[in-house]
Amino acid sequence: MRDTYRSSFPSGGVGRFFTLLLVPRAGAVFGPAWAVLCGALASGRWRWERDALLGFVLTLFIVEVLWSTWRALLIDLDWEAAPPMPERGDPMPSLPYVMPRSPLGRFLRWAGRVRRWVREELPPERRGALLSLIAIPFAVLLLSALVNRQVLILSFAALALIGLEWRCARGTSAPRAVVEIALGWVGGHLSMGELSWASPVMACCYALSYQGAFSLGRNYALPFIVGGQAAAATLLFTRGTTGAVIVSLLIVPQLLLATQLTEIGVREWYLRRIAPFVALSMAVAAWTL
Repeated sequence: MRDTYRSSFPSGGVGRFFTLLLVPRAGAVFGPAWAVLCGALASGRWRWERDALLGFVLTLFIVEVLWSTWRALLIDLDWEAAPPMPERGDPMPSLPYVMPRSPLGRFLRWAGRVRRWVREELPPERRGALLSLIAIPFAVLLLSALVNRQVLILSFAALALIGLEWRCARGTSAPRAVVEIALGWVGGHLSMGELSWASPVMACCYALSYQGAFSLGRNYALPFIVGGQAAAATLLFTRGTTGAVIVSLLIVPQLLLATQLTEIGVREWYLRRIAPFVALSMAVAAWTL
């Protein structure tokens, strides 16, 4: 069981005391970091001032590293295959006036079981993952508060969606697409200025395309990839024609490449080739929004 548990960890660096991951993705330019940058561009208030750039860099780190690491550790790591908790734990320091059957007494016994489980049963490389699962939410909320209150609220929403995916929607990619693209875009926007209604709508359009990229091989995948960008072009048509035309033209090579999917049948091949077009589409949409 322990060997299975060890091999189920997602690819990336695992620390002995703390774990941070840069989660690999097919078509890496089309991902959370790019969404944060596009959100900042969409704000129309990009500034080269120190405070503004610091807020942007912190938001980029929160979205690309901390959110992604916490999701990978919580969902991609198979905690159900971990060794079972021992029935008896390490003795914990006794406190005066604490009865064994009191809530605090039961908590101390549980803490002793956890301590023994971590020391004797849990593989060493998983101890850093467990510590990270506990510490990362606090780091996320602390750094988000340093940016501004809106990013703090956004981080609460992201952690809640990741938790919802872990509990109810494991195996589906919709919460991940919302967190990594839609909330990443909104976070980048909020790091630079106040949010307008059009920016989160545009973020949802590209989250739909991201969802299609995760679902490639299913019947609805290509309509999602193209449909999200078509919706973005439609939104841009209400604000001007140049950006809408460019975004529409960038869909054409993606459709042409899709004709070879049945022959090659490799998801990563298609994603690598459409990623630059989608990334450019996001940048144009953000710049002209």
